[in-house]
Amino acid sequence: MRIGLVIVVAATTSAAAAPRPGHIVRVERALHRQAGNPRFCAIPTLGEQIGYCFGTPPAIGDPIEIVDTNHYIGRVRATQVDAFRTCKGAGNIWQVQLEADGELATDVDPREVVGLIDVPLDTRRAHLMNVEHPPPDVKSMEMGLGADTDGDGHIDVELVLSPCDLPSARGQCFEVWRDPDGASAQLLYREALAEGCF
Repeated sequence: MRIGLVIVVAATTSAAAAPRPGHIVRVERALHRQAGNPRFCAIPTLGEQIGYCFGTPPAIGDPIEIVDTNHYIGRVRATQVDAFRTCKGAGNIWQVQLEADGELATDVDPREVVGLIDVPLDTRRAHLMNVEHPPPDVKSMEMGLGADTDGDGHIDVELVLSPCDLPSARGQCFEVWRDPDGASAQLLYREALAEGCF
């Protein structure tokens, strides 16, 4: 992310040398650095404390950062993880019981609430954004969820649901993309939804 921190650096030639006057430098905070495996969780109703997470299931106790279209809401943790009830075979959608880890904002947009796992973000500026155009190489997008993790006005990580073109797959695929600067989208992974999930 391009959130800059202004700090004063006192340069020294050695531990024993007297410090020279400081000067201001701009340090880029590496919020875009991946902490692990970025994942999305749809949260239909935050008050019910249930999320539906895509991809690798979260472990019990894993933190999940909650955002809506306006702002960062707070952090919850996974307390129970089960395969989504309608998926058949190897699942990749998980029903997750959530528990608040600290205070959660109360002014929540009920239409769009999403949890983010392993996605570094700025808690003062992060929010959801509409995915207006599919990422590169995605011909048809059925659904998209995007997060602006640093408040700079562009989507930094997004989940896309589209018709599946993977070998031997039927139905839909979901993809997670990362775009650190608004111009260099990178596909992180693509998976076929287990049969019967929707």
